[in-house]
Amino acid sequence: MKAVGIDPGTATWDFVALKDGIFAKELTIPTEAVKKNPEELIELIKKFSPRIVAAPSGYGLPLRDISELNDSDFFRINLKKHKTGSGSSLSDIGLTKVLKLLVESGISGYIMPGVKHLPTVSDYRKVNKIDMGTPDKVCSAALAVFGYETYSGASFILAEIGSAFNAFIAVENGKIIDGIGGTLASSGMMSSGGMDGEIAYLLSGIPKESLFRGGAADVDEKFRDDYLIEGILKDIARLSAVTNSRTIILSGSMSRNAEFRKKLENKIRGSKILSQFEIKTLINLPGAVNSSHAAQGAALIADGLSGGRYEKLVNHMELKNACGSVFDYVYIKDFNESFTH
Repeated sequence: MKAVGIDPGTATWDFVALKDGIFAKELTIPTEAVKKNPEELIELIKKFSPRIVAAPSGYGLPLRDISELNDSDFFRINLKKHKTGSGSSLSDIGLTKVLKLLVESGISGYIMPGVKHLPTVSDYRKVNKIDMGTPDKVCSAALAVFGYETYSGASFILAEIGSAFNAFIAVENGKIIDGIGGTLASSGMMSSGGMDGEIAYLLSGIPKESLFRGGAADVDEKFRDDYLIEGILKDIARLSAVTNSRTIILSGSMSRNAEFRKKLENKIRGSKILSQFEIKTLINLPGAVNSSHAAQGAALIADGLSGGRYEKLVNHMELKNACGSVFDYVYIKDFNESFTH
């Protein structure tokens, strides 16, 4: 049985295939190539001969077979406003098009949940938030839990430092209990951070692309790293208030940059609040070398969903019990009237 995990990243799309729970193959292609020719992407996936795919999931849904998706689901996955009468359709939107092509090709797959969908996260922590950690961050957390001797012994704060957004996930006893998503975190390399950008975008006329502006890559190079790293420390400290764990696991593309990681670790060790934390780097799935942590974790989840070797991991993290919508618990009158009906 082959299970494939997909991570649709800002810079690259990453793929990891498992055969009977063992690493089989990985592939990384530029995101721009996917945008230009999504049909070719489907042909690449077919070459894996998958029985099940953890599909690219955007902002996520409770576990959903991709063959059952409707226009409402596609909107919740993309969170991209659609202008009626413009001559375009939901199928023109990149991620939606890829998902529809997957269905048309007969590939079996599931949409993954985001942090907000998980029953292990208390409802009050979900108030006025959309992105508490997208499905790819859930997948990275799953890879981290997998790395522990026992799932119940996995307690940590995952700091995913990506090429565009940062995100932070609190895990206790192998279950996700809280998260800070990309536009709620401090600045990432591309995201300015500091607000729930998805709510701001949906309520206003600002373009979606603005969520990818004003990040560390745009600030003065003289203090760029200090600006980015201090934001990371502040976000880790925020989550340290809700967990007893004193372990930080670094993941994401920037964590693989040796020079940046050294600067970050030195800042953590010099922090008044975080100096006693143990710092780890998320370890790759045995056999994987270049693929993203999220793609590796997605492959584990895909295997578990099909009753494979990692079924216990999926069950322990309660991913099958995901429910609700990213629009739940948003107490903003105009927002609720516009997007929750």
